[in-house]
Amino acid sequence: MVADFIITGGGIIGLTIARELLHRHPKARVVLLEKEAELGCHASGRNSGVLHSGIYYPAETMKAQACASGAKRLAEYCHQNDLPIRHVGKLVVASSQAESEALLTYKDRAEALGVPSEWIDPADIHEVEPAAAADYRALHLPDIAVIDARAVLEKLASEVRDLGGEVRFNHQVVGVDAGQSILHTNHGDIPFGFLINAAGAHVDRLAAAYGLGSQYILMPFMGRYYSLDESSGLDIRGLIYPVPDARLPFLGIHFTRSVDDHVYVGPSAVPVLGREHYEMLSGIDWQELPERLRLLMGMYAKNRQGFRLLTHREIKCLGRKRFAAEAARLAPGIKPDHLQACGKAGIRPQLFDRQKQEMVMDFLLERKDNSLHVLNAISPALTCSFSIAGHVADQIGTA
Repeated sequence: MVADFIITGGGIIGLTIARELLHRHPKARVVLLEKEAELGCHASGRNSGVLHSGIYYPAETMKAQACASGAKRLAEYCHQNDLPIRHVGKLVVASSQAESEALLTYKDRAEALGVPSEWIDPADIHEVEPAAAADYRALHLPDIAVIDARAVLEKLASEVRDLGGEVRFNHQVVGVDAGQSILHTNHGDIPFGFLINAAGAHVDRLAAAYGLGSQYILMPFMGRYYSLDESSGLDIRGLIYPVPDARLPFLGIHFTRSVDDHVYVGPSAVPVLGREHYEMLSGIDWQELPERLRLLMGMYAKNRQGFRLLTHREIKCLGRKRFAAEAARLAPGIKPDHLQACGKAGIRPQLFDRQKQEMVMDFLLERKDNSLHVLNAISPALTCSFSIAGHVADQIGTA
């Protein structure tokens, strides 16, 4: 049977797209393929669960535009379906006068996006977050929520099935005949009317069959967390975030109180050697390793997007002592022995533009013929997923 729409990748982007298409085309046959045996094995199930505001991103980016609306829609989805959600709030803490002044930019963005925000004077910071640094004023976003990402994935998959769609596990894509519109999998061939490629860390491989994305390569970065030991005595009530360093591509270490009431500290942002390189030698992409190493060394040598500064920061944080020292900029009372290994880690597949010699920092979607490829669904894809799904469905039209 021909699938009217076939979606590769059962992460948050693939599932929300499947749901959106079924709502718009209730009689269509929608088939979603996931290569793993269950949901949430990679980025969609390994993130912090924070619904971001969008204020950290320039207003013209798709990230910023999709965050505010996406967070509201996902929060509503959780409330409507009795999924775990906590509105814990976020405190953005300055650790210098320059950072305090930089907060003005984020206050302006919050107002432009319609995100509730308020200034907190140093004398009042401990009323919001008792453990936070209080040398400078902070920006408080009281409505920011955290969710259980895996619970959302399971609910979306259930809804897709209830709407008549199919979710097939253990289905690995091995190729595609773009001309004949036939997808080859480890369980046989599937003819399709329209293909949506939302395969996350493997999205570029399928896009290449359509002649798309040849200028890009995915550069994976590992984010590692510690859990905060209860013996620390630190009262972390919600989210404590730093003011971003505009020179660097990643935010840096912060504090997150999860929906199940654990406090996590992190993540780091360390380049790894494979799309699923979670530990030791397992998951290393030996074929792509030489080019990745060459590109990383080039970024370091030229300090593209502050990569040299990022590398130095991340190397310092490899040990527990320096990791704690970085976290202490936000919560001065933290000590190395307060950080407990928890096994929480995720890989962010960051698209790298070979021509521009820099990382692509925004979402990137490209369409060709009867296919659409979500080439760079990076963080905060969880927050933006409902918005991205609507955008994809708009791009497809009636297919």
